[in-house]
Amino acid sequence: MNKATIYISGVIGHDTTLLDVIRQFKSYKEADEVEVLINSPGGNVDQGQSIYSYLRNLGLPITTFAEKAYSIAASIFMAGDRRIVKEGEKVLMAHMPFADKVSGGSSVLEAYSKQLKEIEKSFVDFYSIYLELDKNTIRNLLESEIFLSSKEAIELGFAHEETAPLKAVAFYETEKTVKNNMTITDTLAAIAKKLNIKTDAQIVALVIQDVAGVEINFPDLADSDKPEVGSKGEIDGSPASGEFVMSEGETYIFEAGELIEIKEPVTEEEIVAEAQIAEVSKWEFSIVEEAFELGTQLHYKPEEGEDPVTVQAGEYELEDGRKVLTDSDGIIRFIKEKEGEEAPSQIDALMEKVEALYGKKLADQEAEIVALKKLIGTADIEITEQVQQKTKTANYLR
Repeated sequence: MNKATIYISGVIGHDTTLLDVIRQFKSYKEADEVEVLINSPGGNVDQGQSIYSYLRNLGLPITTFAEKAYSIAASIFMAGDRRIVKEGEKVLMAHMPFADKVSGGSSVLEAYSKQLKEIEKSFVDFYSIYLELDKNTIRNLLESEIFLSSKEAIELGFAHEETAPLKAVAFYETEKTVKNNMTITDTLAAIAKKLNIKTDAQIVALVIQDVAGVEINFPDLADSDKPEVGSKGEIDGSPASGEFVMSEGETYIFEAGELIEIKEPVTEEEIVAEAQIAEVSKWEFSIVEEAFELGTQLHYKPEEGEDPVTVQAGEYELEDGRKVLTDSDGIIRFIKEKEGEEAPSQIDALMEKVEALYGKKLADQEAEIVALKKLIGTADIEITEQVQQKTKTANYLR
């Protein structure tokens, strides 16, 4: 027989939780029966009911031992197919649930009251399964909050039997076989078990679950330990390998059964920073135009069947490293050369355009004068610099 021993002590939901119970059970391989040792004043109702349901759903023979089982711990005690209480007074106490630290208006209090009544009814129905008493009697019993002795617990049906408290025994022999073939070490281990004391031989191996429900067993760590880099991990009896995200956000990275790295969870500040970086990251789009000069209007390259759309006002970086600044009409108003290259003056560029335009007009004007001189027979007369200057000024101001 392979028996799994589960310890439930302290306040339910704080000192012992459903996760603690699951870890303890999972630390045993192929258990075929369960014993539950209870020493608890009670605690959270939801956690207690969840622990009860988990134990019952294991589908294995369960024996529960109660040194002290009060409030919701008494409900967990009822999960046993065989229920044993320690001989003595005030070993068991069951009562109706009550709301702690409740405040608010009448509507809030009414809601709490309604919820409490539903839970009270569920408590009465729950204990009526085990106790050979009518529901009114069970309700009165729970409302009275009576502490039961071991004998009273048996009489009312809470427990099946009681066990005598341990007697003080002095030992002289060491490691010699004593009665019923037990060594002193074996006897001390049995005493520790009855007193709900974990000895080195009873330390429960650490088992944790990742967010996907994968269970990782750390055979070299106790249930109270925390995994560190170098810890050995197993999954279904095989060395753990890969990345596993824990419920607290850490990522455990295993290689050949060894925990080689623990990545800390990403903080809210880091998430915000990443979002801000993403907002200013570069994005690309294609435009219709192939040449980029001052005054050029830029358009998005259209999808099939759609018309081009002008770009919005902003600064855009071209493939050749230059940057253009467009207005609300998508027209280039400024061109910045690639960094490291000397950018020509925008005024110089404008002047070059003006001079090119003026040069064309001046050439046209000179051609007209030559044609006129030929017409009147004075083609050999040269155009003086003064005439050229006047023509230049007149053309420029016009």
